[in-house]
Amino acid sequence: MATMAELSPFVVYPLMIVSVMLITIIIATEHLLQINRELKHYNPMLKATKRQIKMLHAILARRGMMDMKQQLVSDASDGRTDHSTELRYGEITKLLTHLNQGVEMRLSADKEAGNKMRRRILSMCYSAGWTRFSVKDMKQAVDLARLDNWCIKYSYLNKPLNDYNYNELPKLVSQFENYLKSELK
Repeated sequence: MATMAELSPFVVYPLMIVSVMLITIIIATEHLLQINRELKHYNPMLKATKRQIKMLHAILARRGMMDMKQQLVSDASDGRTDHSTELRYGEITKLLTHLNQGVEMRLSADKEAGNKMRRRILSMCYSAGWTRFSVKDMKQAVDLARLDNWCIKYSYLNKPLNDYNYNELPKLVSQFENYLKSELK
């Protein structure tokens, strides 16, 4: 019969191999769990998060589109549902992206249209002679201080030209045109 010293390699080494295998399995399992947590955000079959639903409601409320919510949700889910809480992660992500792009495009268009109206006022200033010589540019330029003073004192909202937003500018343009017409008579 073999002694314990003679059998120890046959007992210890298999235990070591089993331990190493268990450690490897544990590490692999933790790694897979981490990958699963990361992939959760990209899985289009997962339900929308509460945060996403709140963001959707906030955007729609801010843009005055809450009455269109059911139609937007239905379109985003290809008719599967008309309740935002039943949207999937991928569906609501696409919808939020679309709505945010629409806001950015509209803001960009509004800004450009607003600048066009401001340039029209500046053009009228040139015509009315509201200019001064700019040493820096070595040419005549609109007297912005005079224009801003007029806007603060006489315009309908009493604020400087650049503080007017897109929706307020059409009335200011008309008011400034009427003012210059009355001054030139």
